[in-house]
Amino acid sequence: MELTCSTPVTTLSNGLRVASADMTMPSTSLGLFIDTGSQYDAVPGTSHMLQHMAFKTSENFSHLKVVRAAELMGAQLSAVAGRESMVYQVDTLKESVPEAVELLADT
Repeated sequence: MELTCSTPVTTLSNGLRVASADMTMPSTSLGLFIDTGSQYDAVPGTSHMLQHMAFKTSENFSHLKVVRAAELMGAQLSAVAGRESMVYQVDTLKESVPEAVELLADT
């Protein structure tokens, strides 16, 4: 069985691949997918720990600022660690994409 994907994927000059789909809905979902996971952990549990550290205090944001920014955007923040990948995701309204990208990039 062959699976096909109609979502366009663009590769930026720095090698980052961006998949995008233009939807008519007022909401959007931004995800950062990383090719790493528990099978690559040098120390067992590292991926799981990173999952729980997502969207917490960083160099630019305190945990309170992250939570407040998400609430003001009406956003849902999530992180998932799997065997072969990690996903950091922000679901929000389209007009909040710049702020959502900033939170996602900082995590």
